[in-house]
Amino acid sequence: MLENLLVGIVGSLVASLVFLIALFSLRPKIVFSPYIANQSKADEAMYGFKLINKSRFPLTHVEFQLTLITPKAVPNGVVLRNRLIPLTKGNVFEVGGYSRKDKDAHYAIRVGTPEDLCSVCESEGQYLYFTVVAQHSLSGFSGVFTKYYYPKSDIKRGHHEFGSGLDVR
Repeated sequence: MLENLLVGIVGSLVASLVFLIALFSLRPKIVFSPYIANQSKADEAMYGFKLINKSRFPLTHVEFQLTLITPKAVPNGVVLRNRLIPLTKGNVFEVGGYSRKDKDAHYAIRVGTPEDLCSVCESEGQYLYFTVVAQHSLSGFSGVFTKYYYPKSDIKRGHHEFGSGLDVR
């Protein structure tokens, strides 16, 4: 009788562990392009950011935020001044799941800003902080993803590659 009870407890624990591991693997997975694409024309500034949903399931309730961080020296340390940079879209309802067979690349999304990032970032210590919040469509788990960009080195002239490519050409 005690043996049956122990088998039941161990079986329940193993089943719970397998379930938690399966749920844990159903989280949003996002990859950022390491570069900002400078797509500006003579009379209009436009800078693009690209990210890819690496999960096989769609992401929902995806929100974007771009912040310019400016360190300022004060007595006994440094204070970080934050300034929000407007984006062409602050959120999207859904980004498709990753599939190599997806010829339209619904798993990739580009977000831009009409702000001239080269002129906004004057000092060497400034950097951009790109934040994405997304929810996994199946599990409902949310994730916050961040990427630091240093405008002096991370801005490249051109457009992001189509599909799963992250480079700027």
